[in-house]
Amino acid sequence: MFAFEQGVSIIEASAGTGKTYTLCRIALKLTLEKDIPIDRILCVTFTQAATEELSTRIRELYRDCLDQLESGKIEEAVLKDILATETIDIPQAQKRLRYSLEIFDEAPISTIHGFCKRSLDLVSLETDTAFDANLEQIEDDLIERLKNEYIRIHILERSVFLSAVSAAKPTVQKKLQLIGRECSSHPYALLEPAGSEFSLGALDETFQAALQATQVFLDKADTITPHLKKRSKLDSLLKLENKNALEALLKRGHPLISDLTLLESLTSEAWKKGVKKSAEGINQPKVFELVDAFWRQTALSFDAIAARYRDWLFKHLRAEKERRNIISFNDLLHLLDRALDEDRGQE
Repeated sequence: MFAFEQGVSIIEASAGTGKTYTLCRIALKLTLEKDIPIDRILCVTFTQAATEELSTRIRELYRDCLDQLESGKIEEAVLKDILATETIDIPQAQKRLRYSLEIFDEAPISTIHGFCKRSLDLVSLETDTAFDANLEQIEDDLIERLKNEYIRIHILERSVFLSAVSAAKPTVQKKLQLIGRECSSHPYALLEPAGSEFSLGALDETFQAALQATQVFLDKADTITPHLKKRSKLDSLLKLENKNALEALLKRGHPLISDLTLLESLTSEAWKKGVKKSAEGINQPKVFELVDAFWRQTALSFDAIAARYRDWLFKHLRAEKERRNIISFNDLLHLLDRALDEDRGQE
């Protein structure tokens, strides 16, 4: 027997354990025991295929039970239990099942998104929902396009340093991609940390200071080379080819993507790992401290840019959807949630 309880219950079950079977019989009990026709029973599932299967199986169950009642051969266990309680007789059961089958096409059996669309259509005027908006699965494409536009405006057109780093390190774009995907699904979520202020001018100053210190480091390279571990980053950096590339960077004054590997070899970590014990009396050159600062400022800049992306994305995503007169499947969930949460939600 299936017992009905007030409130909310959650049942977790894996595939093939009889969830659909159970749902069908819960609907049957509601119709027969509570006299609730199928058009007043909301059945919601996840996919369109699952919806079609659920609808077909409920209809077949109602039809089979009606046939059993008319033939007098009761085989459905739930139907037997219901009749055994003597709260309903066979003519009443036949009437209720027959009526539900007649109106079955009006049954609210749908996906979660389908239910939200149907609800919003009924109250479009009260919720300011665009009645003629096209439902399109275009959100991912829009977010990708807007992400590229955001990168162009806030990175590529603002800083040669950030442009080079973002091109060389896909983690920057992946972070924006993750923020776009998650915030699209969870628009009320907040990003943490919020991101601090950053100055591209300060980043430029730090880099120029690092370049000047690099020249000093190269001028004294011959005194440092004997104290370097073979095949370390520093040892490789001072080989002829990389040394020439470093000198080309000094003349150019701004980094190319290929120069980032050179800068990663000028960090304090690279110094610690690259020098022998014989270098204990040699002070770490100033350039390593400045390059560390450059990478820290670069990371803070990207954190701030990422933190500001959420609000920028929502603003432009909404404007683009309004321009095209479309809503996405995610919008259906959030529009209905917002409508229910407003002053007239209870109504």
